[in-house]
Amino acid sequence: MTDLLLRHPSSWPDSVTGDTTRDGTPARGVTFWALVLYLFVDYVRPQSFFPAIGALRPGLLVELLLVFLLLAYRDKRPLPAPLWGMFAVVALMGAGVFFAPNQYHAFWTTLDMFLRFLCVVVPMYMFLDDLDKLDSFLNWFLLCNGFIALTAIFRHGAGSGSFLADENDLCMALDTALPLAIFKFLRAPSGLKRIGFGLLTALYLAAIVFSWSRGGFVGLIAVLFWVWLRSPRKLAAVLGIIVLAAGFIILTPAAYWQEMGTIDTAIQGRETGGARLYSWGLAIRMFWDRPLFGWGPQGY
Repeated sequence: MTDLLLRHPSSWPDSVTGDTTRDGTPARGVTFWALVLYLFVDYVRPQSFFPAIGALRPGLLVELLLVFLLLAYRDKRPLPAPLWGMFAVVALMGAGVFFAPNQYHAFWTTLDMFLRFLCVVVPMYMFLDDLDKLDSFLNWFLLCNGFIALTAIFRHGAGSGSFLADENDLCMALDTALPLAIFKFLRAPSGLKRIGFGLLTALYLAAIVFSWSRGGFVGLIAVLFWVWLRSPRKLAAVLGIIVLAAGFIILTPAAYWQEMGTIDTAIQGRETGGARLYSWGLAIRMFWDRPLFGWGPQGY
């Protein structure tokens, strides 16, 4: 699939392009746009900017819509092994509820995970049933990440709300979107689209800097290595990464590199690194207290 995504959709075989409309363009239905609406609600989060929208519980409404569409969808496919694996994880969490000292938190954590899987992950697999739909969906995904990157720049590292308000979670989202933007930049069929994906890449990098997240910087290094590893043209990828890194280093303020330089002191137990080491120590003690049944979901 990665190799196909690196090529323009016009070169994909007919067996993976799916249905088309009368004029030959890919078909888009309510199922596709419902998934895009979910991205909008979960990433752009208009309810964070307009609290009145939050009273309507837009996330819950979109998830219910996706479940309804899933039940009504006629072309259901067998679930692949990775999704069955996710079901197995949810089942394991459910079993942990019975052994959890705090069964209330364990139950609601498990239910939330199950609903997220059933209402979002399974519909994505069912509705994005050809590579062209997946390609278009990823475009919307990158645009939504572009919005949260802009938000982070203007909010000094804070994203659009909820889990994206934390700078580390924000960088995790942008580090996930960055390689997709890079590969789409490389395979863009026109100069205008290439400019667009290039701007999104620059936005992600700028937001990562504005977040001052050391974890985000470490994730960025890992992502760039993955881009080189998956690139079919290794030498060109190396040159591109060098140019990208050079621009990143030149345009990044010195204070950012001073902050990244504290990674080694954090490992030694200072600052937030000390809190993490302390937390890991507690987790080890908890494991030895209940090594067989554990403490249940969210038991920590």
